[in-house]
Amino acid sequence: MDKKTKSEIEDAMLKLIKAVDDNPYDAQAYYNLGIALNESKAQTQAEELFKKALSIFKNQTKETELLEYGLANTYYESSLYNEAIKEFAKIKGALKKDAMLMIGQSYFALESYQKSLVYAITVLEKDSKNTDAMMLIADSFMALGQLNQAKEYFLKVIKIQHQNKQALFQLGVIYVTNYGSDRGYFAKVKAIDSTYYHKMMQRLSDIESFIMKAKEMEEK
Repeated sequence: MDKKTKSEIEDAMLKLIKAVDDNPYDAQAYYNLGIALNESKAQTQAEELFKKALSIFKNQTKETELLEYGLANTYYESSLYNEAIKEFAKIKGALKKDAMLMIGQSYFALESYQKSLVYAITVLEKDSKNTDAMMLIADSFMALGQLNQAKEYFLKVIKIQHQNKQALFQLGVIYVTNYGSDRGYFAKVKAIDSTYYHKMMQRLSDIESFIMKAKEMEEK
């Protein structure tokens, strides 16, 4: 990180801290600061902040759910997925759909792919254009070795987001695995983001090995 970027981040953080100090009864200010702390990899401070804020707004449902969502994301960013699931599960209001998707993401991180699939499908049933849910469904099917189902959902993603490099790359992997040719998907990824392309190509053999093992388990 160069000095200019570091200085800009510090300035932004100071402004967020000032916003909390200026209005200690603004839940959104706490949330914004907590998310910024997470982005700065300061999860311990973010957790402390969200817990403090929750004690302030404990009798206010809307504010509490926003802060619980922030705390749950903090646990997720800390790889504390079971704790994240417990927090996300508390959310019943406007953020419920987002929380359900994050529960699915948490289960995916825990390699509980059937559970991640259930949550992602539930979200997609409520929001048929939700590409994040589509990606999670596709990734879950892929992890389970069900490549045709995964392909179906990756194709749905790129129908909406034509330059989604993750979906395009995974389609290339599926076609290579099933048919021995990527059908031009890797070239599309390279044209969109060459850095991402080279990084993923370095991991390709590991990805293919994982998929083949998943397919073998699926066939048993």
